[in-house]
Amino acid sequence: MKRILFFLIAFSFGLKAQLNQQALVFVNTEFNFGKVENWISKIDTIQITNNTAKKVFILKQHYSAEFEFRYPTGGIEAGQTGFVEIIFTPKKVGKFKRSIALYHTASFDSVPLKFTGEVLSFDPYAHLDCPSFANPQQKRTEFNLEILVIDSITKKPLANSLLELSRGEMYMQYKTDANGMLTLKSNIALYYVYAEHEGYNSKELTKYFNPDRRKLIVPLLAKPHAEVAEEVVP
Repeated sequence: MKRILFFLIAFSFGLKAQLNQQALVFVNTEFNFGKVENWISKIDTIQITNNTAKKVFILKQHYSAEFEFRYPTGGIEAGQTGFVEIIFTPKKVGKFKRSIALYHTASFDSVPLKFTGEVLSFDPYAHLDCPSFANPQQKRTEFNLEILVIDSITKKPLANSLLELSRGEMYMQYKTDANGMLTLKSNIALYYVYAEHEGYNSKELTKYFNPDRRKLIVPLLAKPHAEVAEEVVP
């Protein structure tokens, strides 16, 4: 019998609840997504630490078509940590509240897994870009995102501006080219963007990119000359 894993959405929020059961420790058993626009399902995980003296298996169960699971290969050895991967894909717009049971060989009791939130809309590329355990070779949608940094008054491009982009745990740092532009190959994602240029006030914002929303203009406001002078005085 196999074991269990969880998947969720690009920019979802998991409540890192910790549950202890028969010397097994489960982290991430409750997932609260809040209100989500442009939903695209992503892979999420449940961390399971086996503090028993024997190998533990997560048991395969039949769930609704909204869920896909992938289980730790060969069980979780004593003293080791394993992960259950999950893809959760709501089928319609609106609020959802799901509770399912995860079973394992260390106890007759199940571990409750809870999913709550509200889908405001689905991304138009959701059916193409969602991951799938059943089709692991599925190619994700790729496109070139463009970020242009400009002077907010003159609208002139700001070359060599610092751009910091992050999504989840991934963090990247770039400089704009001579035309104030950064072009970057990307998948569909929600990015946190931080822009900085000497003599200007920095700016931070979030932007959801997909092939139809792949361009972002970041206007920076120049600092007063007195403020700039103060910064360079030792």
